[in-house]
Amino acid sequence: MNKTQYISQTLLVRTTIDCNLVKGSTFVHHSYFRAYEGGGFISHYGKQVFWDAREDGVYLSHGKDTPKYMYKWI
Repeated sequence: MNKTQYISQTLLVRTTIDCNLVKGSTFVHHSYFRAYEGGGFISHYGKQVFWDAREDGVYLSHGKDTPKYMYKWI
C-alpha cells in the first residue's frame, strides 16, 4: 500500500478529522477512526501526524518516532 501523509495546521480549537480507509479490490476490509482532534487551549500549529496504512493495519507516528500500530482492518 502507498503511504499517505497528512499535515494539520489547526487554527480552530474544535477541529476534528475522521478517517474511513478501505482495503482490497472489492473494499472488503475497512477501518474507521478519529484521525485528529484539536484540543482546548493547546496549540497544535505545525504538529505533524503521519498515518500509514499497511497490510496488517493502520499505524501512527509524529515524524521522528517509530510508527505505532493503532487500528486493525475489520
